[in-house]
Amino acid sequence: MDDEEAARRAATAATAANDAGALAAGYGEVDPDVKSGPTDFVTAADHAAQRLVLDHLADAYPDEPVVGEEDGDDHRLRESVPEAGPAWIVDPIDGTANYVRGLPAWACAVACVVDRDPVAAAVVTPEHDRRYVAGAGGTRRDGTRVETSDDADPRECAVVPFYWWAYDERDAYAAGVAAALRRFDDIRRLGSAQASLAAVAGGEMAGVFTDRRVSSWDAVAGVHLVRQAGGRVTDLGGERWTVGARGLVASNGAPAVHDALAACAAAADDRAQ
Repeated sequence: MDDEEAARRAATAATAANDAGALAAGYGEVDPDVKSGPTDFVTAADHAAQRLVLDHLADAYPDEPVVGEEDGDDHRLRESVPEAGPAWIVDPIDGTANYVRGLPAWACAVACVVDRDPVAAAVVTPEHDRRYVAGAGGTRRDGTRVETSDDADPRECAVVPFYWWAYDERDAYAAGVAAALRRFDDIRRLGSAQASLAAVAGGEMAGVFTDRRVSSWDAVAGVHLVRQAGGRVTDLGGERWTVGARGLVASNGAPAVHDALAACAAAADDRAQ
């Protein structure tokens, strides 16, 4: 795909994510339902925002499949990302647990992949009024080019143990956090994987880590932002992260920072086994 087409798809993703974010932000009081577990929520706003994104994509790319976090009756929705060809990946509200509590750290994320590799993405954090967009020519926040931080010493960095561990896996989470506290200046947990990755792309955070297998809608858009901003994203084994990979380590690209994040993910994984 050439840069011009990637830019067009990035613009489509940005418009869809921005409009969905505005809808969710103004939706009003919602009653959450529980999906897979006691901390996995879904609301009417999630469904409404996803439908709005699907409408945008139907206008721009009517024949391309979509993978969305929420269930729906749209004939283009798929359960998994196709191995070949273009497809879209949507998370209408990433960080619903924050959203239902009135906390501002949640995001709307839309990404396009070709052969499962991201080519365009947008992550919007409506309550922070920030819009991150990337095609093939770098990452922009509110229209201005951004890059990952230049911090090279882990002891000067704050990082995110992101993507929640289930209740029966909290020992692994604790091991990862303990490893991070030994290696880094501090940690933050934002409660939104996409907002966390966007913060790495924008230089506010030095990196994120998890040993979990991250859902495509929770990662692909943010992964593209980080890479286009100059960062590095790998799986638990140190290979280039791809959809379906086990573990995710995203950094500003500094070797010492990335290695320390990978060690934290490995510590969590060791405790989980």
